[in-house]
Amino acid sequence: MVLAQNGQPFLTNIDAQGIALDSRTYSMVQDNNEVILIAKRQGIFTYDGANWGKIDVPGIPHKLVLLEGANRVLVALSGEFGKLEQDPTGKYTYSRLLDSNQLEHNFTNILVGKDRVFFYATSAVYTTDLQLKTAPVRLKDIPDAMYDGAFITGSKLFIKQTSGTLDILYEDSIIPLPTRPFESNEEIIFSFESGKGKTLIGTANERLIEFNGKRFMEINPDDHAYLEEHMMTSGLALDRNRYVVG
Repeated sequence: MVLAQNGQPFLTNIDAQGIALDSRTYSMVQDNNEVILIAKRQGIFTYDGANWGKIDVPGIPHKLVLLEGANRVLVALSGEFGKLEQDPTGKYTYSRLLDSNQLEHNFTNILVGKDRVFFYATSAVYTTDLQLKTAPVRLKDIPDAMYDGAFITGSKLFIKQTSGTLDILYEDSIIPLPTRPFESNEEIIFSFESGKGKTLIGTANERLIEFNGKRFMEINPDDHAYLEEHMMTSGLALDRNRYVVG
């Protein structure tokens, strides 16, 4: 938790109030009421600044995404995906978006486009509308393809195969592109919008790549050796010219 003192931020520990929290945090979001939701192996924990709570979910929650304005949180889990919604008392409850008997995948990421949301697994991608009014459908993918990353540029979804091949979503089908900007087994760790129509991509090979929808350009900062000595885990844009990489 970050607090301010004399204009400078500092970190302080939050008392878990006797809850045995797993050391690993998979994902974390803050809702419109400033409640923090934390995804851990034991489930999803909430913290409102004073008290802790727990939301039981049927699997390990790998990714949380807040749908802005709706105060609805999407969840990608091992074995299924669903949503968290608040009741009149403010308590969150989980409901799946598709019968888990239809799913055999470990969902690890959620990508939100202009009018669609995508639930991503290493061997399948499902999509539905942002309002979650229609049942999710599986995209027509390439047989036996395995994925290790995906990102959105503009309104287009791109998915990387472990072989290095890059696919694009066209209507409701996934088709391969002739370009090959990634290496085999080069996992995409994070991606975010870095400017109008541009996406910055961080990979497990400690590479930063910018994509404008047509061309990939590798970014080599002056202190690139520092990146090579460490493992990138996340990133975000402060503005069009400044980025933060963790």
